[in-house]
Amino acid sequence: MPDISPKLAHDLANVLAAAIASARLISRKVEDDEVKELADIVLRQLDKAATAIHDASE
Repeated sequence: MPDISPKLAHDLANVLAAAIASARLISRKVEDDEVKELADIVLRQLDKAATAIHDASE
């Protein structure tokens, strides 16, 4: 039995997908190395959250 409902997992995954896409775009487009590094940190954490949501919904 999943820890969270499939609908909730789907809704959270959609929000995270938008945030992940934004962080990737920032990381690729920005020239400031400090901002790029921070965007990469955010991206890693968002990826962890997405994985946790996926795992909890199975």
